[in-house]
Amino acid sequence: MEEHDPADDIDIEPTDPTKPEVRELATTGDLVLRGDGEPLLLELGNDGKVKASRDRTRQLLKARMSKAELLPTGLGWAVLRTTGATPEPSLRERAEAEREVVMAGTLGEGAIALLDIISFLAQGMQTGELTITTDDVVRSIYMLRGDVVWTSSTAPSDSIGELLVARGRITKADLAALSAVDPARIGRLVIERGLIAAHELWNLVQQQLREIFERTISAERGIWAFARASDESFAASQVILPTQGLLLDAMRRLDEMRLYREVVRSATTVVVKISPAPDVRSQIAKLPDNERESLQTVYRTISGPMTIIALMHASGRAEFEVTRAAFKLHALKLIDVKDEPTASGVTMRSGRPLSHPEAQNIAKIYSMAVREIFDELARTDQTQPLHDASRAFLQYPPEKHASVLSGLRIMEDGSIDERGLVAAMTAQEIDAQSLLAAMNELLFFVLFEASETLGPRRRDDLARRVKMIQSMITAPDAAR
Repeated sequence: MEEHDPADDIDIEPTDPTKPEVRELATTGDLVLRGDGEPLLLELGNDGKVKASRDRTRQLLKARMSKAELLPTGLGWAVLRTTGATPEPSLRERAEAEREVVMAGTLGEGAIALLDIISFLAQGMQTGELTITTDDVVRSIYMLRGDVVWTSSTAPSDSIGELLVARGRITKADLAALSAVDPARIGRLVIERGLIAAHELWNLVQQQLREIFERTISAERGIWAFARASDESFAASQVILPTQGLLLDAMRRLDEMRLYREVVRSATTVVVKISPAPDVRSQIAKLPDNERESLQTVYRTISGPMTIIALMHASGRAEFEVTRAAFKLHALKLIDVKDEPTASGVTMRSGRPLSHPEAQNIAKIYSMAVREIFDELARTDQTQPLHDASRAFLQYPPEKHASVLSGLRIMEDGSIDERGLVAAMTAQEIDAQSLLAAMNELLFFVLFEASETLGPRRRDDLARRVKMIQSMITAPDAAR
C-alpha cells in the first residue's frame, strides 16, 4: 500500500517567486521593509487538507513534511517534527539568507522567561531578529553580535509618528498629512519639512527603541521566535545598545514603575496642583540635584487638572519620566492624584465595612512593611529624621485619607500602632479600599523619604522587599 504524503493535500494558487525579505535600518525611526514580507500562511480545512496560497509555503512544506509528528505544545502554536532519517542541518550561510527560525517558544508561567532568552542570545553574540507576538501586536528586537541595534512594533502607539504627537513635537493634523504622503517615512518627512531638527529626532528615536524594548520584555504571554540573520544585514545601523545594560535598566524602570503605579495608576490618571500652593522651591530642594529640573518642569507644566498623557504632550517627556515626577510631587504634597475625580474632588468610599480580622490582617502587613523601612535606616543610625518626617505627615495627612491616618502612630521601633488602627477602622466602619489607599499613601511616603538617604542599590533592594511584604495581603476586598 502506497504511503500517503500529507504535502499532496496542499492546494495552491501559483504565485511569482519572491525575494528574501530585507530590512533597512535608519536613524529616523522608520523601519523600511523591502522585498516581500508577507507571512507564510496555512489553512487547515474541515476535510483535513492543508491549503497554502504561496509557492514558497508549498516548497517549505514539501521539503519538511514528507511525514511528521505533531508535538504537544501550549495553545496558540504548533510544532511539527519530521520523522524518519535525520535531515542534514542547514549551513549557517543558508540559515542567515533565508532568515530561518532556529528557536521558538511561548511566554507564561510554564515557559522559559524572556529575560533568560535574551540574555542567552546576548552572551552567545547571536545576530538575528527576536519577535514576540501577543494577540495582534508583533514587536521585534534586532541583535548584531549580541547587542541590540533596532526594535520595531506593529502597535500604532509605538510608532515614531505617535511618539512625536505624544511628545508635542507635531500635531495629529501634521501626522495625518504626513501619513497621506508616505506612512512608512514619517521620521524622514518631519525632518525634510522642518518640523523637528535631525538631532532632536535622533534622541527621540533612541527613546522609542528603549521603550519598545521595555514593552517587549514585559510581555507575560505570547509566542516568541528567533531567526538568524547575517552580520551584514544590520551592520548599517547606527544604533548599538549593549543588551545587558538594556536589560538591567529596563528591569530597574519596570520595578520603579510598579511602585509608582500604586499612586499614579495609569496614563489617564488626573493630577492637579494643591491649593493654596506650598513653598514649592523648598520642597523640591529636598531632592537630589539630578531630579530637581525634571520635577520643576513637570510641576510648572500642570495647569489645572491634567492627565499624565496631557502632561507628556505639554512637557515633551516620556511616560516613565512624567509618572515618576507625579509620584514624587505627590509625595512632597505639591499635587493631588485622582483616578476618578468626583465633583467635590474627593474619592468616595465603596464596599462593605471591614471585619475585625480583615482590619488586623491589613494593619499587621503594613506595619511589617513600614518597620522594614525603618530597620534599613537603623543600620546607619538615620531613623530619627524619618520619624520626624513621618510624624509631620501623620499630623497633616492628605484630606482624602484624614479619616484613616489622623491619630495613627508609628512606634519607636518603626512599627505601626496596629491595635489603635484596627480599633479606629472597625469603629468608623472603614472599607478595605479606603484603608488600603490610605496605608499605601503612608507606606510610599515613608519609602520615598527613606530613599533620599540610600544609594540606588539599597533603595531598589528595599523597594523590592517592601513590595514582597505588601503582596501578603489576603483580605477579600484587597484583591480588587
